[in-house]
Amino acid sequence: MMLFEDFGVKEKKILLLLLSALLSFWLVFAPVTSAESAMPEKQTVAMYQITEPELVQLETNLAQLKSINSRLQMDLKVQSDEATALKQEVTKLKRQLEKLLLLSQTQGESLTNANKLLAEYATEAKRERLRIKAQRNTWEAVAACLVIALAVK
Repeated sequence: MMLFEDFGVKEKKILLLLLSALLSFWLVFAPVTSAESAMPEKQTVAMYQITEPELVQLETNLAQLKSINSRLQMDLKVQSDEATALKQEVTKLKRQLEKLLLLSQTQGESLTNANKLLAEYATEAKRERLRIKAQRNTWEAVAACLVIALAVK
């Protein structure tokens, strides 16, 4: 069970930076804040005394921080690898999308051309239908005239 498994990459980075900053701050300013270093007449190296429970607590805290740091580093590597894979997938999908958009545009142009040809065909078919109807009516009139002429004779 990971201690910070619900944290995202950003939160883990921020936590890691915060812990590093706190440790750095403690290491840099701990001698300045001690009682011995506050006395200007002593120019010797500052010595600190801590009790055994405090030392154990510090060692425990350090071990926990190292453990957390290693887990965060592993999580970061895994997520970095996943991010790289996702970037490659996005690039692949973008290429596919570009191809599909080009295909769609080509098909749209083909559809427009087909509609234009169908409209021309419909006009031509209507003209042909009217021509055939006119021919039929002419032949009917001629036939009617012939029938009348034969009937009159």
